[in-house]
Formats: sequence, structure tokens, C-alpha cells
Amino acid sequence: MTLLQTRNLDILVARRRLIHQLELKIEPGTSWALLGRNGTGKTSLLHTLAKLLPAATGEIYLEGENLTTLSGKPLARRIGLLFQQGLPVMPKTVFETAMLGRYPHHESLWKDDPEDFEVVENALREFDLAHLSARSIDTLSGGEAQRLALAQLVAQAPALYLLDEPSNHLDLAHQLRGLQRLKAKVTGHRAALVMASHDINLVSQMCDHVLLLMGEGTYLAGPVSEILQEEHLSEAFGCRIRRVESGIGKAALFFPSA
Repeated sequence: MTLLQTRNLDILVARRRLIHQLELKIEPGTSWALLGRNGTGKTSLLHTLAKLLPAATGEIYLEGENLTTLSGKPLARRIGLLFQQGLPVMPKTVFETAMLGRYPHHESLWKDDPEDFEVVENALREFDLAHLSARSIDTLSGGEAQRLALAQLVAQAPALYLLDEPSNHLDLAHQLRGLQRLKAKVTGHRAALVMASHDINLVSQMCDHVLLLMGEGTYLAGPVSEILQEEHLSEAFGCRIRRVESGIGKAALFFPSA
């Protein structure tokens, strides 16, 4: 079954059309990059898919169910969102913050399941945070806080991961390791991922499909090999972007050129 599907989806913000008649199918096990200039609607689209922002027109289906019929814990068990601004500053420990990801799965407000502890401990280990589990989150660096936000999302274990600039504040090693671990979760659990980013080279390594927002509501969607082409990227970003084959594993590199 298709995990997520949009039909004739329009998104307007302040009477400005950002997305027009979006027809998108996201299958289990796939990773999508969401690319485009600032203001083209990347964050707005993620928030609409997470049911935080209403669509102007059109429909969204999650595993065959209209998104309008889902709310609360059933929705949170199926959709997880990493906000661009990361975690709110709260007087909680790293472990307690990661445990919040298990809330949609709780049967009781008063008792934690031992399985939840195991899931959270594993998530913290995967993002190199186990040694910080007792620390207050207001003492974390920006990179540590971003890794915690990713660990919380992995602990939530949704069917659809929506990530808004997930590489923010992360050094190169944690960008690569963290996103590889997240992609492994997606593939292993037949989930799916949509990742908004400005880093074309990063998403070319991490994703197999691209939704490229061209501006004025228009878009291109398809496999990475079809969409990440010089002419498409140059038009979308308003500057010349060159594609160079690296010769190492047939990888391509992208960079702006005068």
C-alpha cells in the first residue's frame, strides 16, 4: 500500500500560492529530498503533511486513510516531524526528552513500559548520546540538541518521518552517521522519509527521490537520477549549478558556478 499520497494539493500562505496541484506518491522504504529556494514552501509542505497547517484545497491520504480523519496518538504513531528550530528548551534530562517520543505508544499515563526504556536507550546510543542521558537539555550544544531531536524521533518510530533541515548544527561526521542510521530505520521498518534541505550533495547521498520546488507553486518529482540535473537545479535555485561525476562509486557532486 502507498504510504502517503496527495491529490490536487494546494498550499497558500498569506494568499500566496506555494504548492499547486501537488500529486505525490510516497512508497514504503523510500527516502525523499525536498529541495528549493527559501520561500518556495518546503516547511509549509511538511507542516501540511503533519496536519499542522491546513491545505487550501486537495486531499492527503496516509496508508489509504484521509488525513482529516486522523488525530492524537493514532496520528503521532504514524507521522513524526523534526522541526527546523529543533527542541524547545525545557528543564528535562536528555533521557526524559527522548522518552517523550514514546508517548504516542503509551497505554498508561502513569506507567512506562520496559520496552519503552529499551527503545529510548537504543536511540540514544545510535546518536552517541547515551553518556549524556542524565544531563539537562539546556546544557547541550546545538549539535547535541539536534542529535537528541533525531533520537526522540527514532524513539517515536512513526511510519512517515518528516525532517526540516535535519543537518542543522551537526558536524560532518554526525550528519553522515546520523542520517545513515535514520535511513536504515526507514528501510528496515518499511517506513518513509521526507527531508527538507538546502544541501544538494547531502540529499543526493541520502535520498532516492526528489521533490524539487521550482517556485510559484510548480515542482518536479521523481528519482534522484532524473531530478538532480543541472538544468532543473539551476532553474530552481536561480543560479548556475554544475554536476560533476566524482568517479568514486559513480557519485555526483553539485556546486554553484558563475
